[in-house]
Amino acid sequence: MSPKMAAHDAPKAGTKKQAANGKVFQVKVTLRDITPPIWRRVLVDGSETLDEVHRVSQAAFGWWNSHLHEFRIGGRDYGVPDPDWDMSQVLDETRYRLDKLAAEGDKFRYVYDFTEAQAGRSVGNRSRRVERIIGFRRSNS
Repeated sequence: MSPKMAAHDAPKAGTKKQAANGKVFQVKVTLRDITPPIWRRVLVDGSETLDEVHRVSQAAFGWWNSHLHEFRIGGRDYGVPDPDWDMSQVLDETRYRLDKLAAEGDKFRYVYDFTEAQAGRSVGNRSRRVERIIGFRRSNS
């Protein structure tokens, strides 16, 4: 869990986590087409699902989660499927873990606020790169 998470973003009951060993992903999130570059480096438990990765990004940039978002990883789209939108190809981000989709050195796209992205403004486009994966062992205490 991210230490930046608000109490209302606590994990849902029944969320499965890795038992004793895990990996922490060091991810660099960069706003595209902005000079000077604006970026944040975050650490995310690899067992977290993409909805948690989204919340960590929101906290890192000080945003309020007031727009739709989507991840593009390995040619597939992940986000919040909405029956009112033509998002039939969007896979439910709450079902996919970061460590199952990305590896060290991988790059993927994260779009937040589709209206800004469609207008060609960079605030909607983020590039992410997994810079490093750090192994750790949870203590039993």
